[in-house]
Amino acid sequence: MNLEEIFREICKLVEEDKFDHAYFKCIEYLRLANLSKRDKSELFILLSVVTIVRFTRVKDMVYSMSIPFHINDLFQNILLTKNERLIYLDSLYYLDSAIKTDDSNIKAYLYRGIIKHNLLFNKEAVNDFKKVIDSNSKEYLSNKLIYGFMAYNLYYIGEYEEALKCLDIVLPIDNEIASDIFNNIKINCLINLEKYNEALDVDKKNNKEESQNPYILNNRAFLLYKTNNNEYKKYFKKSVDLFRKYIEKFPMNINSASIIFNLLRVYGEIDKNDLNIIDSILKEELHYGINYEKLYEELKDGVLYKYTKINENVFSMIENNEIWLTNPCRFNDPVDPFIKIYNNMYKYLMDRVKIACLGVNNNNTLMWSHYADKHEGICIGYDIKDPNLYKDYTTMFKIIYDMEIVNLNNFVNTDYCTPKNLSNIREEDLENYTETLKLFLYKSKEWAYENEYRILKYDELGSSNGISKPLKIKSICFGANINKYYKKIIIDIVKDTDIKLYEAKFDNLKPYKMNIYEYKC
Repeated sequence: MNLEEIFREICKLVEEDKFDHAYFKCIEYLRLANLSKRDKSELFILLSVVTIVRFTRVKDMVYSMSIPFHINDLFQNILLTKNERLIYLDSLYYLDSAIKTDDSNIKAYLYRGIIKHNLLFNKEAVNDFKKVIDSNSKEYLSNKLIYGFMAYNLYYIGEYEEALKCLDIVLPIDNEIASDIFNNIKINCLINLEKYNEALDVDKKNNKEESQNPYILNNRAFLLYKTNNNEYKKYFKKSVDLFRKYIEKFPMNINSASIIFNLLRVYGEIDKNDLNIIDSILKEELHYGINYEKLYEELKDGVLYKYTKINENVFSMIENNEIWLTNPCRFNDPVDPFIKIYNNMYKYLMDRVKIACLGVNNNNTLMWSHYADKHEGICIGYDIKDPNLYKDYTTMFKIIYDMEIVNLNNFVNTDYCTPKNLSNIREEDLENYTETLKLFLYKSKEWAYENEYRILKYDELGSSNGISKPLKIKSICFGANINKYYKKIIIDIVKDTDIKLYEAKFDNLKPYKMNIYEYKC
């Protein structure tokens, strides 16, 4: 059986809603059919598409395999649920196989670029689209959307000049949705390049005066503000009103980080009522952010550890069974890229979120050195199953160690918040979208040894230092070099409690290894 016959058979199965059958038929033919290298690569592409169709039931994806561009692909990435992301990752695996089988198959790079785009693998998507563009294939380059995809992903990795070059090719385009998306990407590229007058010209030419998109209106307000035009106040107020309406309708708004960004970049114009929008977003995300079952499965003993130097505040925490949460503005840790880069712009946000950093064990030599005053401090074991932890808008997440530097564009999406788009969002698509909180959860990969978790709590008063929170203490481990006087104070505090005491000692044979022993008075 040749490839054309296989394709017809798979299409027929899809038409009959036999999606599983179509999927397994593709796999069967890959194993058994005597195909050329190119045909086998094409069959892997078909399998990647059927993998998605099997889950989404969108049959058109199979029927239109020759040129797979559709404008919906441009904003599919903001609507993927967790399960859908897994399906797209499976599809990506088959596209990798298609390219491994025949690395000259340009269609495979095109499809893989689209899948990576939808998964927000922007840098990798750019590489695949570049491969397609460099091929000079009329079959694919006759559709100018390839340059739109390229521009979109270049923008999201901060390559604004290159994105503008691609936009000059794709624009103008005879598609209202595409035109809106690409023109607003162009505006945002120009904003990032501080070419405010050019950006304002693009806005005036392409965006309606009466637009109901709060992102467009907020961009316009920002541009007028930057070009010293007092009309910005009118558009800023209208954008705030629209943001408020969307938040009321969709409390777990998937663009929460971008709403906060758009409000805070003209911080001086925000009145107290408008700042309440930010508070409501934070409280909603902190209330719904945690997956308890997954957390307890990861941390079977139910304990996380906080390394700390000793001071009067620590004695109070021990005495009252509390944990101290710090204002992220006060972090000395240079590996919190978002906090370091966007501290000034986001000061209001920083003041409203307090953070405690914890690890999974109490014998990490480097953490004793970095966070416990070079082994002169202590390590407190907290009961993360204590019901008090999750009260009063508090949640906990594991740190994400996969980002060299935070690109705000990955959190700030400026194109899709329209009444039509929001009305089409399914309830299940809103699950676990806590984009604002993610801004506090990134560290560079080289710090992955810390295996860090963070407790995040909403602070209504916006304390510049930090706040305490009730949380049961299960154990305290003394550092190897702790002052005897401090040790005695802690022993006296816990003597009538069920808090267990331990001590850390350097290993005699391996000086960089810490051994933990039960403390005996």
